[in-house]
Amino acid sequence: MGQSSATTTSTEPTTSVHAARPQLKDLLEYVASHPQASGLSLGHNGLDWGRLPASLKGRVAEYRPLGSSEGTLTSSLDLMHVHDRRIAMSAFGRCWRTGFAECTVQAPEDAEPHALTMWDLRDEVGTIVVIVVPGLTSTEAGERVVPRPRVLTHTASDSGRTLHADPATEQLLGWTVDEFASQPRIDFVHPDDQTESILSWVEMLEAPGSVSRRRCRYRHKDGDRWVWFEITITNELDSAGHVRCEMLDISESMAAFDALYQREQLLRYLTESMPHGVVHMSAQGEVLFANHHIATIAGTQGDPMEFLQQVPPADRRKLYRAFDRALEGFDSDVEGSLFRSDGSERRCHTRVRSLGSREAGVLISIEDITDRWKQACELAERAATDSLTGLLNRRAVLELLEQVQEEARYSGAHTTVAFLDLNDFKVVNDQFGHRIGDRVLAAIAVAVRSELRPGDGFGRLGGDEFLVVCRETNAADAQALSERLRRAVEAEIEIEGNTVACTTSCGLATDVAGSMTVDALIHQADRNMYQDKNEALVR
Repeated sequence: MGQSSATTTSTEPTTSVHAARPQLKDLLEYVASHPQASGLSLGHNGLDWGRLPASLKGRVAEYRPLGSSEGTLTSSLDLMHVHDRRIAMSAFGRCWRTGFAECTVQAPEDAEPHALTMWDLRDEVGTIVVIVVPGLTSTEAGERVVPRPRVLTHTASDSGRTLHADPATEQLLGWTVDEFASQPRIDFVHPDDQTESILSWVEMLEAPGSVSRRRCRYRHKDGDRWVWFEITITNELDSAGHVRCEMLDISESMAAFDALYQREQLLRYLTESMPHGVVHMSAQGEVLFANHHIATIAGTQGDPMEFLQQVPPADRRKLYRAFDRALEGFDSDVEGSLFRSDGSERRCHTRVRSLGSREAGVLISIEDITDRWKQACELAERAATDSLTGLLNRRAVLELLEQVQEEARYSGAHTTVAFLDLNDFKVVNDQFGHRIGDRVLAAIAVAVRSELRPGDGFGRLGGDEFLVVCRETNAADAQALSERLRRAVEAEIEIEGNTVACTTSCGLATDVAGSMTVDALIHQADRNMYQDKNEALVR
C-alpha cells in the first residue's frame, strides 16, 4: 500500500480545522466519496489488525491484503512496504493524539500508492478504523478532517497566572493566547471545581518537582459550555522557573460517564418505584444493589442477605440452585415462604434472572404474594373440605392417599388405611331427625380426629363412611389404631338433651413401598370392613 520509499512523504495536517473530533458520520461520508475504499480495524498498539466491527459491516468494505490471508500477516506493518512502516507508525501516533491522521504507503506486492486515513472511533465503534484507498495519495484524498487538539501544554507562575499558552487553546476553548494569559487561571475554572483546584495547587507548590493530577472544567469563550480536562501539573519552579500544565481534553469521556450515571439513576428510580424487591448480586454472592422494598417484605432494616436467614431451609436450597443456574445462563422462578421476626409468614414469588455472563452477576426480583397465596389456600381448602364435618372431602382424601403412596414408593414406608362405616346410622336419623344426625357425624369426626397423629389424613367419603390415611404405620400399629377409633366412635354423645351412641365397623389395609394402587388399597379396606360388619352381626 503506497509509494516507494524514495518518493513517499508524510503529509502533516493543514491549518483547516474542524471544530469537533472525527465522528463515524465523517468516516462514512469519506467512504461514500471514494467508492474503491475499504477498511480494517487497528488495535491500541498500532500493530494488531483485524476485520471491521459488526457496526460497520455492510457500510464499509473489508480490506483484503493482496495475495495473502489475514492469518498469515501477524502485524499491520506486514501490510506495507518495509520502508513505509515508520511513516505509518508516525501517522498512528498522530491519530492517537488528535483522533485523525493520514499518510501514503505502498503494499509489498503492489507498486500503486495507497492513501491511508486513520480514524479514532473507539468511543463509537470500539476501535481505530483505517480506510485504504488504492491509487490515491493523501494529498489527493480531499478535505482533511483535522479535529480540535486533545492536549494543551501551558506554563504558569507560582501564583497561577499563565506565562505561556498553547496556540491550540483557541481551537479548544475559543480564547486567544493573549486573552488566556491576561487572567489568573482560576478565573477560567468552573465554580464547583475552584476550591479543589486551589487546594491541589497549594499542595503542589509545597513539593518541588512533584507531579499531581486532577480533573476540572474550563470555561469556553462562547459562555455556554464547559470543557472537561485531566490536568497533569508538574512543579518545575526550581528547575525552569514555572509550573507546567498538560491539559488532556476528556469532555467526551466525561459526557459518556454522565450519560451512564443518568441511566443508572433512571434505573435506580425505576427499581425504587417498583412494588417488588430488586437485588443485583455478583457471582460471588455480594449484594451490589438492593432497593428498599426488600426491607419492606422481610420486615427488617438490616443487611439484605438477612432475607435468606428468614427463608426455611428447603426454600433456601431452591434459591441457591436458581442462583447457580442463573450464573450458567438459565432463568428460574421460585415460590417459597419467609418468616419475619414476629413469626408472621410471607409468601414470595422470586424471579432469578441471568444477566448474560458471570461477570455481570444475577438480577433477583422478589414479589410478595402473601394475600393472593392466602386467598388461593382458602379457596383450595374450601374445595377440599367437607362442609358438614370439616374433614377432607372424598376427592381431597383420595388425592392425599395418592400422594402418600407416591412418597412411599421412594421411601419404602408402610401405608395403612382404615375404612369406617357407622353401624345402623339410619336409626339415628329416623329417631332424632337429620339435623341431630348431622351434628352426631360432626361430633364423631372430632372424636376420631383426636386419636390421630398430626400427619395422618382423615376424610369423609360420603354419608356415614370415613377414610383414615396413616403414613409409616405397619399392620401391628394399624390394629391398635383400629381399636382406638372404635372407642372414639362408641363414646356417648349429648346433643340437645339427647344421648346418642353409635358403633362402627372398621376395615384395615396395609401396603409397603407404595406397591398397591389407591383403588386396590381402598377396595381391600372396604372388603375387610364388610367382613368386620358381618362378624359383628354374628357376635
